[in-house]
Amino acid sequence: MQRRLTAFVFPVLIIVPAALTTPTFIEAGLAWWPLFIFGLPMVLAILICVEYWNASIQIDGNMLRYQSVGYQLDATWRQVSVTNKNGKVTLRVSEAEPRLHLWLAPMQRILMLFIPRRALFAQGLMASIPLWYFSTASDDAVMAEFYHHSNNGVDAGSISSD
Repeated sequence: MQRRLTAFVFPVLIIVPAALTTPTFIEAGLAWWPLFIFGLPMVLAILICVEYWNASIQIDGNMLRYQSVGYQLDATWRQVSVTNKNGKVTLRVSEAEPRLHLWLAPMQRILMLFIPRRALFAQGLMASIPLWYFSTASDDAVMAEFYHHSNNGVDAGSISSD
């Protein structure tokens, strides 16, 4: 729950500057300008907040489904490898083809045109699933479900809790 509350940072990053600058715009006779300047970023921040809050992972015997901010990633267990850095388990999906949500797909295409290295970096990050985000200990329900279905030989005792 505490990690999900982080989602509210995105709207706050827009509200605070808007609240601080709006009186200046009003004094200058430009009362509508904050709406034009902060309106679209605020809508995007709320969208990111909702999607961040609804991040989920589904694990079954056939596949893994991960939904994050702006995309969904489906992978069979053959495509999944596990890394453990500092006790944080991360799943890496090879040959990942994320399905971008309607609002992220055009942004990704524009990014690919203007900053292709950054777009490729973002695609690489989409192939990484932070299992530690959903797990609180090495033996909790998320990790137990992962070990039950993955059949990848990862030793549950070798992963320390956060």
